[in-house]
Parts: sequence; C-alpha cells; structure tokens
Amino acid sequence: MATYFAYGSQNTVITTEKKCELLHDLLLDQLGGIGGKILVVPPDITRLPSNAGELTKIIYQIWLETRGKQFDILPAIGTHTPMTKSQIKTMFGDLNQANYHDHNWRAGLSQLGQVPSHLVSEVSNGKVDYDISVAVNRRIVEGEYDLILSIGQVIPHEVAGMANGFKNILIGTGGQEMINKSHFLGAADGIERMLGRTNTSVRQIFNYA
Repeated sequence: MATYFAYGSQNTVITTEKKCELLHDLLLDQLGGIGGKILVVPPDITRLPSNAGELTKIIYQIWLETRGKQFDILPAIGTHTPMTKSQIKTMFGDLNQANYHDHNWRAGLSQLGQVPSHLVSEVSNGKVDYDISVAVNRRIVEGEYDLILSIGQVIPHEVAGMANGFKNILIGTGGQEMINKSHFLGAADGIERMLGRTNTSVRQIFNYA
C-alpha cells in the first residue's frame, strides 16, 4: 500500500488550514483531481472525535472547486443503526450536493469470494477453523466511481489490533459473515494478542480479503 504523504509527530497540532493544504496537494496534484464521481467512506457519529467529519467537509469543498460530477457519502456503520439527519448535520455540516447512503450489512452486498479455513486456522494457531465469506456494499464494487476515499483514524482496536485501513471497508461496509466471524476470531485469539498490534490474526484476514 503506497504512502502519498506523512505529516506530523506526537507534538504536532495539525490545523484546519494545514489539513486543507495537505489534501489539496494529495487530491489535486498527486492524484490528478477529483472532478468526477467519487465515494467517501467515513465512520459514523460514534466516531465523531475522529475528525473524519471535518476531513469529509474539506474533500467536499475541493470537489466543489473542481466542479465534480457526483459526491456520495457511505458511512461505514457496520452493524450500527443508520445515522439520522441530525447526526449527519452534526458530523458533516451542510453538504448540499452530497448524496448520503445507508449501509445494510444483511442486504445490498457484492460477494467477492472467501478467506479459506486453512488460513484462518494458521493465523489463529488453530484456535479457529472456518471459511469466511467476503462481501462489501454493492456501491463499492458496482458504483462505477472514479475515486473511493476511506476516511478515519488509526487507533488501538480490541478486535483488529488497530482501527481503519481495510477494516473500514470490510467491516464498516461489509457483510454479516465477515463481521461476525472476524470478531469471533479476535475474541478467540485473545485481546492480549490484539490490542494495539498491527499484525494480528484479524488484520491478516483483512489483508488477504
């Protein structure tokens, strides 16, 4: 996975102005613009302190400047309740030309394949042995977007080890089997082997998928 830029330190405060500057550089200069049809996948209101709402607003303003074609937002809610209009306004403000879509972890999915049981057994040292079906929201696969942006924070997570990355898509916009079985895998493998670690059994499953 390529890193387009890295900025900050434990003592750095990244201002809104700096975020705008960095995102302008990434989206316009390095990626060649976002003037087409784009999909943004941020977390939901339960991750309000993640700053994903502000980042989404900045990306939306850049999209407006480039006179983009379509701006869709698919909150990565996983099994959470869809966001209300009030919650959407609290987190994202008034993005008048944006289209919001609710994820349904039981329906509206595209099947991508499966993680084989032998790999699940291998990464869990034999604690768990089953296939895991891989499915994500149909918009991810069939939406014909020019660009899909997954937004969020990287912090310790009790199931995956660290939050975000592929987890935002495979769990936040994923199907029932991946959500349930990956969480059981994390529980079976033990929180001591999970929390705050980057190469966990669950993360290896996400990377494979």
